[in-house]
Amino acid sequence: MSPNIDAKIVADNIKYIREYAGLTFVGFAEAVKISISYLRLIEKGTANITYKVAKKISDFCEIEPDSIFSAKALKLKKLSQIATINIFYTENINNPQYFISRKGENSIAHFLKNVLLPSGYLIDYREVNAIQAFCKSEYNKDFTSKELSRELNRLADDKKLLRFDKYGNKSIYLYKCND
Repeated sequence: MSPNIDAKIVADNIKYIREYAGLTFVGFAEAVKISISYLRLIEKGTANITYKVAKKISDFCEIEPDSIFSAKALKLKKLSQIATINIFYTENINNPQYFISRKGENSIAHFLKNVLLPSGYLIDYREVNAIQAFCKSEYNKDFTSKELSRELNRLADDKKLLRFDKYGNKSIYLYKCND
């Protein structure tokens, strides 16, 4: 078999394992202790994988290392039966960026809809810079004013927020909850 075919087989197997485990690139890289960039290269088929890395991955999902290099379909246990994956989930419950099913929890939209709006902070009109400072000080969320403005505008378009043009020249908007 040529190296390119081998790399493609490995890439497909690693991606299958990662997605089967329900992990993002960040989560899987953390779980098997390799860099995110190296994992991306492996999944693209542009980097060779060492046996040592294959062993780390196989230990994590409780399979034989050689199966990662095999063209045969991988046979993985049910997730509930793979102790290492269950331990990883338990130990990282507060890291939503690790899990495919929880990726959205790190988004600005998710934060605004599920944290900021229910908090009552936007009961009065607020400027974007004040909202930005509040998010940073109270929730340690460091959003740029541009990305925050974009999401606030979307919420206003969806009628979840009221938007007021402070000076009438579309330079500064104020936002508050639409009761």
